[in-house]
Amino acid sequence: SDPYCVVRFGPAGSSWEEKGAALEQRSPVAPETSDPLWQFAFSVELPKKQEDLDWELQLRVLDSDTFGKDDNLGELVVRLATLDGHEEGTRDYPLTGSKARAGSAVEIMAGERVQKALLEELKEAMEKERESMWFPLTRSAL
Repeated sequence: SDPYCVVRFGPAGSSWEEKGAALEQRSPVAPETSDPLWQFAFSVELPKKQEDLDWELQLRVLDSDTFGKDDNLGELVVRLATLDGHEEGTRDYPLTGSKARAGSAVEIMAGERVQKALLEELKEAMEKERESMWFPLTRSAL
């Protein structure tokens, strides 16, 4: 398998299509594995009145196919209030669906630790970019 995951956000009880791609996030493909470790982190800006709504995260794990439609390997739905309930810790959420392997789950973490990790990752990327753009100039005798 060449799995990747797609995450969408929307009102609780809405379908995948109703959630739409506006708030969609995708992980990189993990080539040739049936036990991927994505370490995929992101932030998403929810509507201003999100606290008045009961929103959920819907995640699908797919198998990337070069030819044809990608296969759905399983999915899960988690209410954002549930994620708030285990902020700073991780929790496994089982995948459901006809092609989901027994016992397969996705580990999710939410909270400030994730935000700090994202900021650190961004700082490291910016530092690497800055280093690669540095061209020392020396004075030469004319």
